[in-house]
Amino acid sequence: MLPFIHIFSKPIPMYGLCIATGILVASFFANLIIKKEHKDFDDFIIFSVVLFGMGMFGAKLLFILVTFPISQIPEQLLYLVTSKEKSAAGFVFYGGILLGLPGFFIAKVITKKPIMAYLPLFACITPIIHGFGRLGCLCAGCCYGIPYEGFCAVHYHNPISTVQSGIGIFPIQLLEALLLLILGMILVLLRLKMQKSLHKDIFFIFAYLVPYAVIRFFLEFLRGDSGRGQVFIFSTSQLISLMIFLSSLTFVVFFELKFHHKQQKIA
Repeated sequence: MLPFIHIFSKPIPMYGLCIATGILVASFFANLIIKKEHKDFDDFIIFSVVLFGMGMFGAKLLFILVTFPISQIPEQLLYLVTSKEKSAAGFVFYGGILLGLPGFFIAKVITKKPIMAYLPLFACITPIIHGFGRLGCLCAGCCYGIPYEGFCAVHYHNPISTVQSGIGIFPIQLLEALLLLILGMILVLLRLKMQKSLHKDIFFIFAYLVPYAVIRFFLEFLRGDSGRGQVFIFSTSQLISLMIFLSSLTFVVFFELKFHHKQQKIA
């Protein structure tokens, strides 16, 4: 596709450019929500920096853990901090979520603001950033789909990734980007229209996690890239999706029952 664009003869990676664009777009919508809810944008920036740093490290760490044999993991972890050239190229998004969550506690200590003040906001804008990131994957040729010659098939020529050139590839990155952007916009619009409450804050967190877990689980069947980790018949991401889906539904049912029981007591 288009792994690089050239500005004044300098190659600019499209993946990084797409991520940066996603951050700008998400920040625009985040600012709308912050103004509506009378939050501090500076605190949002602190949360963003901490979460982005922790998330990127977590995504890289999980990629190393599921890609390399145990004997090579210490070496790859060393390369991660000492050698950009030798460090493995690739990320697993769920690693970003798993390690990003502790980042909320770090940001809480720095800002002295409660986690729930910003966690629902990030649940709204994360799919937007992720969606633009998937467009970057499409340009770079990573996270590619299965061989496919139908509608919107993608053909790579001289790719920088391991995707096979000269055959049609299912545009899995484009499909996931579209679904993520739709999900993100729905959550942003709902957040802008709904009145804030703890009950609705909880709703927004799982309104992101549950649909994304479903999307990711089924889209994994259309992925054609190797080295994503395998657990029994499932990829690593499918297994994590199942765990998130089941645990989220369990928590939502428990929370709803507890909430309605409390409401009945008040009534």
